Amino acid sequence: MAKGFVTRGVPLHGVGFEMHIDTTGYPTSSGLAQSIQALNALGLQVHITEMDVRLPVDSNENATAANLQAQAATYQRILTVCLQNPVPGSFPGYGAALPFDVNYQPKPAVASVLPWPWCHPI
Repeated sequence: MAKGFVTRGVPLHGVGFEMHIDTTGYPTSSGLAQSIQALNALGLQVHITEMDVRLPVDSNENATAANLQAQAATYQRILTVCLQNPVPGSFPGYGAALPFDVNYQPKPAVASVLPWPWCHPI
């Protein structure tokens, strides 16, 4: 679809991946890398705009230690693909977008969300 848009002159500059995945290995590292490379070859930037790795949980919403490790491995696998391929992480001239600083220390934004019931102090 992206190739068709570019060929027809549609003003397309990038593609965002929403990655709501699990730990089964999809997308594969090679498949994700191939997709990024194919889009880059069209002159498009690729961004992972959303990513989460869902896990099965028990009746108390707890995942097993083994599943938490599998989740960590999945995040690491996707990060490795991104580091090996041009996936921009920010807009030029902008940064500091997260509620934590570069040393993972809370910024004032953390306090603005902590009063909510679903947030727990760090």
